[in-house]
Amino acid sequence: MWQVVRVLVALAATVMVVAGLTMIATGLRLEGLYLAGIGVVGLVIVILERQRYRSVAEDEPARAPNLRPTDEVFTDPTTGHRTRVWIDPQTGERSYRPE
Repeated sequence: MWQVVRVLVALAATVMVVAGLTMIATGLRLEGLYLAGIGVVGLVIVILERQRYRSVAEDEPARAPNLRPTDEVFTDPTTGHRTRVWIDPQTGERSYRPE
């Protein structure tokens, strides 16, 4: 479900950027900059959010030996599974793995 939301937000943000650039080209500079700016912010949020919260399947196997379990455990609201936070003490990178 979250993948659908990401795609919809990215699509809406892209439309906003294109509409804003069109407005700028037709003489509505301030309004166009505002609309395009909001669209760019939306695209940046979608990109950064996806990089920040990765699933276990997307973790690189080469980094797995450096990860250490923490005491931080929670119930994943998406899957309903009990999840433990793992951390790489050298880089501070966090990974979320079901127990």
